[in-house]
Amino acid sequence: MAVWDNDITSRSKLTLNARSVPVCAERLRRGDLVLSYTPKFGKENLITHFQEREGYCPDASNVGHVAAYVGNGDVIHAVRDGGVQRQTMLSYFNGQKVTLLTWDRRGPDPEMTDRQLVAEFELACGQKYDTAALAQRVIQDLRSRRIPEKQTPRKDFLVCSTLIFQVFDAVLGKNNPLAVSDCPPRGSFRMPAAYFILPTLEDIDIAA
Repeated sequence: MAVWDNDITSRSKLTLNARSVPVCAERLRRGDLVLSYTPKFGKENLITHFQEREGYCPDASNVGHVAAYVGNGDVIHAVRDGGVQRQTMLSYFNGQKVTLLTWDRRGPDPEMTDRQLVAEFELACGQKYDTAALAQRVIQDLRSRRIPEKQTPRKDFLVCSTLIFQVFDAVLGKNNPLAVSDCPPRGSFRMPAAYFILPTLEDIDIAA
């Protein structure tokens, strides 16, 4: 496994539950990200093992899901059951360990940027999660390369991590904090671990 020098390898974590969610909702801004971790034998096992093989640090490789906070205690995300949808943080993440990430809003009207992100995420609701394409891409990457390397991802299909990038890119363009030239994703698509290591994303440290 290769971990690159500019990776962030440690993040703040907390467990979401009925007590912590209201505190998080007070601190989160619309457009902030919620990363959740997968138990060793969890349902995201394929992705977490693949992320480890691609050179992500242990904490990053255990990130199995990413969602966007959209206000009022809700997130919008792409899930295998139901595709892109809006849910409360508590209903989906209850009992899960998460990392909360924010980023520097640039420009004259940060609130407008947040509203535009939410509107774009809402437009994506109802799209299908590409389970078959995900499995096929992982298998292709595993067969094509023996040594992890940084590369430019091919056209993204829709899973939790690619949804986030697609919406940010549509709204923010060249100011997309997820498109960092010296910290590109590994493999042919953006995985949840890619957001863990980005220096442009900052922890929202909330005591559990």
